[in-house]
Amino acid sequence: MKPAFPTILCFLLMFCAPAMAAADGSPWRTELGYRFLNNADELKDTCKHIAENSGENGDVYNFSISLNIQPYRQFDNGFQIGAGIGPLIIVAGDAWHLLLPVNATLGQSFFVQSPVSPYIKTGISYHLSDGKNHSESTPGLYAGMGIRFFNKKPVKMGMEIAYDSARTKLYDPIERKSHTILTGELTLCVFADF
Repeated sequence: MKPAFPTILCFLLMFCAPAMAAADGSPWRTELGYRFLNNADELKDTCKHIAENSGENGDVYNFSISLNIQPYRQFDNGFQIGAGIGPLIIVAGDAWHLLLPVNATLGQSFFVQSPVSPYIKTGISYHLSDGKNHSESTPGLYAGMGIRFFNKKPVKMGMEIAYDSARTKLYDPIERKSHTILTGELTLCVFADF
């Protein structure tokens, strides 16, 4: 995997910003939950297709660790900054591939003093990706909306639906062409907020 600017930016925001904010007493929170990516099977199927074209048996398996972590800071006016990482997708067998989405976002929460608080957010997304036939990953737009329940409690619950336009390309040396995959084109996340 080759490091890229979006990757470095996301990791700096996720791991350095909470420590800096703690110095001035700012409240950082973390969403921990299950995230579903609608095109994870397309990644597996493309790996299988390329393996079969190369003369392999095409025995390809998809393992996903669907854990998603999103630290964020929400200000009194509802403005929020955050980042996210996950879920990890592992394709193994005759073809292998690893994919880990990361993002950095800005957003706005509404009705922050009420028990139920909807929000919107947008930012950049990049998929850390490597594999037998991986050719490149390109950053994309991340846009989501969600709702947090039990907003006045120490542990909140919530759900989010998002669009992620980051792309991963796999190269088929037999067909001499690239296959572009939007792995997280539509995502759904259910989370606990600590």
